[in-house]
Order: sequence, then C-alpha cells, then structure tokens
Amino acid sequence: MSLQLPGLRYDVDLRSLTTLGIGGRAKYLFKARDVSQLAHAVKEARRARMRWVVLAGGSNVVISDRHINALVILLSGSGLELKGKTVIVKAGTPLSELIEGVIRAGLCGLETLSGIPGSVGGAILGNAGAYGQSISDHLMRVTIFDGKTVRSIGKEKCGFSYRESIFKRKPWIITEAQFSLARGDRKLLTKRAQEIMAIREKKYPPGLRCPGSFFKNVLVRSVTKRTLTLIPREKIIDGKIPTGYLLERVGACGMRHGGIEIAEYHGNLLLNRRRGTYRDVRALASVLKRRVKRRFGITLEEEIHYIQ
Repeated sequence: MSLQLPGLRYDVDLRSLTTLGIGGRAKYLFKARDVSQLAHAVKEARRARMRWVVLAGGSNVVISDRHINALVILLSGSGLELKGKTVIVKAGTPLSELIEGVIRAGLCGLETLSGIPGSVGGAILGNAGAYGQSISDHLMRVTIFDGKTVRSIGKEKCGFSYRESIFKRKPWIITEAQFSLARGDRKLLTKRAQEIMAIREKKYPPGLRCPGSFFKNVLVRSVTKRTLTLIPREKIIDGKIPTGYLLERVGACGMRHGGIEIAEYHGNLLLNRRRGTYRDVRALASVLKRRVKRRFGITLEEEIHYIQ
C-alpha cells in the first residue's frame, strides 16, 4: 500500500541527517513542517501499516546501515515566541536557536545548555542538561501528538529524571514546548554562554562526527558502597560519577573498532573517523561496557538511541 504524502522522497540516504554520519537508506522520507503535516504523515503510515521513525537534529542517535523499511519523518518546523518570561517553541527548533533567543531577551535558565547539539524536542526527550542545569528545570508544558490527537501535558506528567522522560517509553511525538524563565542580565548570560561554548568546542571541534556523549554519567545513589571505594571523591560531581573517568580508567581513550574510535582526550566520545558502521559502534560499545562492569561493577547505559 503506497503512501499519499506530497513531497515524499524515496530511498533516501540517512547519513547526512545525523551528526555521527552513519545510517542506511530509508524507504521513505517526509519533511513535516508543522503539526498538521506530522499528524497526516503518521496517520498515512498507520493506514499503510508501515513503521515510522521521527528525526530532528540528528544528534544522539546511531542508525543501522541496513535498509530502513520505514517512513522517516523529519521535523523541520522551527520557531519560538516570547511573551514576557514565557517562551513557546516548536520542537524542531535547534536548541542553539532557543538558547540564543532567550539570552537576547535577557532571560536566564537555559544558558548552561549552550553548545548541546540537536533540536528542542530531542533535548526534552532525553532531558538534556549540563553544569547542574536540565532543560526540564523551567519547562511548564509540552504539546504532543499521541498518534490520534494533539494535546498538551504538564511537566508533572512527563516523568523527568536524569537523562530520562516518559517520551522514551511512549510513542508520543513532541511538537511544542512552553518554558517559564526568569529575568537576567543579558551581558552576563552572554558571557556565561560563550564560556561554556569555548569549553565545548575543545571537546567537540567543528566538523567532528559524533552523536554527543555516548553513555550516561552514573548516579552515585545507584552504585554499591564497594564501587564507591574505587572512585576518588574529587571525581564525583553533583552526585554523579563521570562516565568519561570510568572509561579512561579502563583504557578506552584511543581504542578503535573498524572506522569508529574513542577520542584520545575523552573516554565517552565515540568518533566516526573513517567509514564507521553501525556494527562498529555496537561492537565497541559492548567492549567498553564489559570493561567498566569488570573493573567497577557498574553497568553503563547508553545516552544515545539505536535505530534499526
């Protein structure tokens, strides 16, 4: 059964749509510029009994090299609206665009997220954060498409925790978000954002093919007392054990598998240096997880999402 979508593309290479530069060819690709086009695309996929996958900024994902027998929906609609200290933003908006917009307006609460790649919707899905600040901190409401209707849900129903949300467990698509921010000094906010960007650019130089941090940091409350004896106290930050430290201790830096390697300067950064593949990523991730489990008794969890 064929799909009836204007502008539908066929047999599309997905590599250029991800920051890692890995991915096979999708049977169909459709750019949804607003919620009505998104809803129409999902309903068409269901009518045709076809699987559908949503992409936006392309970070935080590792896509199979195989043929993706699905409709890939690319959220391309962006934009934000400022109403005093309230910000309403479309999910497809680059996170950088949201942060720059609120800083220009003299609003604080998102500046430490500067430099995190991807879209607003993707950041909410993974509850992205940095330097003790998470995107959910000042979030008020999220508009979703649940496959049948478009509706708004309050923050309390989003199930936010460290790098987690209900959106990882429900087939809901985030279409819009509302934030309530505080007033701040625009010059100080700009300075703070620039400082964070400078730190990030040392870790993620322009043009680097990677999905972002690969594994989640480890919550101290989730590990045993024995494990804590193996971790220097000064390495624990905001109640978390940096996974980069754990990986460096097990010799991850500089490791390679096929075209994928670990950065020499950071153990939690997987890079596509040559023609890395999905299998290369999975194989290297498996080795890293075994090493950390054997040395520290910790089971690492991926921050990225695998799409097959």
